[in-house]
Amino acid sequence: MKLLNRIFNDKYYSIKHFEREGKIYEILGIKWFKRLLLRIARSRKNEVPFNGYFLKELSIEGIIEFENKSKKSERSHVIIAIIILFYQFRIIIFLEGILDVLFLLFFTLLNVISNIYPIFLQRYNRIRIKRVLQKMKSIEKK
Repeated sequence: MKLLNRIFNDKYYSIKHFEREGKIYEILGIKWFKRLLLRIARSRKNEVPFNGYFLKELSIEGIIEFENKSKKSERSHVIIAIIILFYQFRIIIFLEGILDVLFLLFFTLLNVISNIYPIFLQRYNRIRIKRVLQKMKSIEKK
């Protein structure tokens, strides 16, 4: 666990220069993915994987809690994406026929939909969360 905390530190979660405005994620279709995911999540709001998708309390503490959940979720998706990527490399190394190519395509699509895009979504949301927190904190100071 200490190793994971060293890898997934504040520097990892910090908003990078190229993603500061969120445009890169918008070009990659993250808004479409988010709408699709929210449509699914709203119908299953009380089920385990979906109950953390929504802000529980509109306060600075509630938003910070939501941000922390997004970090944990991103970390889980990164780990799973890497595991699937290793499996994909194994398929490439021992590639024998069309069935292996189909498995490779399937796992690539699975990884993009179930891990890569959720990682992008967490990072995109965190950009927006930071802006909201800055505004709320500046209002609170006045």
